Amino acid sequence: MFLSVAESARLSIFQRGLSAAHHALLTPAWAYSGMRVTRYYSDLLNTHGYAPQALAERADDKDHAFYQHLFRDVCLEGAPSVLDVGCGLGDLLEFLASRQIAPAAYLGLDLVPAFVERCREQYPAAPFRFECANFVTRRFAPRERYE
Repeated sequence: MFLSVAESARLSIFQRGLSAAHHALLTPAWAYSGMRVTRYYSDLLNTHGYAPQALAERADDKDHAFYQHLFRDVCLEGAPSVLDVGCGLGDLLEFLASRQIAPAAYLGLDLVPAFVERCREQYPAAPFRFECANFVTRRFAPRERYE
């Protein structure tokens, strides 16, 4: 079945309106969810300090095993650009260093300001950058492309 130009235009307007309504309903939910996540991890950080337990009671070796599994079939040669969503305390950078991989560019994102500040202290110079951002919202869109 083919739509006329007028029908197609009405459908397009309807779809845009539906998309805007969907976004208007989800944006407050995302913001609220981000606040709850931030509070949860901030409380863990206050309780445990800068330890793996600040990242939801994880053991030191769990991240390493997770990253080995995650990157098992990924070729990480040369100097890749890395977008680390939910960077926490920067554990991915430790994993990459253990494999002698030095990113050409790295952007670490997290909801918890204290995590971002800690990462900035540990990795203060380029190519490392850290931002406190709710990466689920439409407002977040990095200008750079990452491998």
